[in-house]
Amino acid sequence: MKRTLILGLILALFFTLSRAQNDPQHQDPVQPDEIKVWVNTASRVYHCPGSDRYGKTKRGRYMTQKEARQKGYRPSANNPCAETARKPGAEG
Repeated sequence: MKRTLILGLILALFFTLSRAQNDPQHQDPVQPDEIKVWVNTASRVYHCPGSDRYGKTKRGRYMTQKEARQKGYRPSANNPCAETARKPGAEG
């Protein structure tokens, strides 16, 4: 009886911890410089995750916001990406 109870508690704890680990609310926020942006290489403008042109222009590539700034790209509408993104977990 005690073994069954202990095993049940261990399993419940395991499943609770695994859910919390995969929950996006429990992931660390990404610093603004680390945010992956989509750079339109033709217009030299970068787009933040969630914007309508993110990953959708004909010519472009992904890089960090810091890298984009260092290479002379400017943010779309002169509005840099804020600290709203999350660090990639399961999504890679």
